[in-house]
Amino acid sequence: MGEMRDEMKKTTANAKWSAGALALYMLASYIFLDHGNAITTNILGFGEDPSLIMWFFKWWPWAIAHHLNLLHTNLVWQPLGMNLAWTTNVPLLAFFALPITLLAGPVVAYNLATLMAPVLAGWATYFLCLRLSRSPAAAIAGGYLFAFSSYEMAETLDHLNLDFTVFIPLLLLFAVKRVQGDLNRLKTVPLLGLCMTGQFLISVEISITAAMFGTFAWLISMALLRQHRPALVRLGVDACLASLMTAVLVSPLLFAMFMGAHDLKLPFFWPFVYANDLASFLVPTFMSAVGGMALLPLTRHFSGFVDEQGAYIGLPLLAIIGLFGFESWRRPHARVMLIVLLVIAIASLGPQLWLAGHFSRIVMPWYPMVWLPYISSAEPDRFSLYIWLLIAIIVSLWLARAQTPEAKRLRFLFVLLACAIILPAAHPIQK
Repeated sequence: MGEMRDEMKKTTANAKWSAGALALYMLASYIFLDHGNAITTNILGFGEDPSLIMWFFKWWPWAIAHHLNLLHTNLVWQPLGMNLAWTTNVPLLAFFALPITLLAGPVVAYNLATLMAPVLAGWATYFLCLRLSRSPAAAIAGGYLFAFSSYEMAETLDHLNLDFTVFIPLLLLFAVKRVQGDLNRLKTVPLLGLCMTGQFLISVEISITAAMFGTFAWLISMALLRQHRPALVRLGVDACLASLMTAVLVSPLLFAMFMGAHDLKLPFFWPFVYANDLASFLVPTFMSAVGGMALLPLTRHFSGFVDEQGAYIGLPLLAIIGLFGFESWRRPHARVMLIVLLVIAIASLGPQLWLAGHFSRIVMPWYPMVWLPYISSAEPDRFSLYIWLLIAIIVSLWLARAQTPEAKRLRFLFVLLACAIILPAAHPIQK
């Protein structure tokens, strides 16, 4: 009976921490993204891309109701029309937003999806960090850093397909559970398959880059985590089976993509333009509340636009990463994370180096990738998504490994400072 009571208390405590994390992320999302504006008459963000997403929110139910081809329309580019499979069509988001779209319109549906994107991403990361650190407080910090990272806040300006990233930490969470032996194949394959499918139906680009960097992380883990190699082999088999499941579930979209007309082709130079500036890891951009406006004369020359500048980490977080590496380098798991983090950070610099707003002639390791099909269309600056997920995990582990109460307080204060340094500015509102 005593063990049962202890287990119930632990479950109740975990539920309270989880609810508290969700409430914190919802409050932060409202403060940073909405800050008191009416979501019925305003658009959270700016530019033309939100209108595109809202068009698709309306297109899917309208096309179904009128028995039309969902992946082709003659309403644009007449008389030939357009193959919508190569566009940002977000069918999964349109499906879940359908009741709101029908009752309140696409503007409200888009705004609510924008508000919930960082909340769900942060909450999923909270459970991932909790699994790895075993500390609810440290997990809350990790979830917050990912949810309100420079990447997430930049993309919420106008790229709902790129900031709705909840499936990325979930994929990693299920992979970790599989390696740790808490999930069998019967559960792992459908869980991974559904997450892969969900991500594909939101952003094909993120699906491809997640598969690429996930494979790289798996190979590094196979090399360094010798004791986990049998479990990693099982995970690799499960991932292949989940990929087949995903291919079946999204087969209509794949058929339209590869058998239909390829109406849209991105310019070849985009990976060169949309890459992280080396200085952007240290210098706050326009969307940073601390120092963003003061340093605008420098950052306005950075590559890409403000909605793609999500690499800013700041000195405190970089110091935490350095301290984590110094303390934990002997641990194989830490080496895996740090190596993968470094490789992705270098890849995010693109095919040629940008330095303090200047496009140099220095060729980077990503250069050969621009000649490959499909992956060549990926914008390197968007790899910041994976950088921030690894940072969230590293910070939560660093917090949880404090040996004394005094060290724990100091580390939490340092993380609070890091969060203050990267505090996002209030998002613009489109009237």
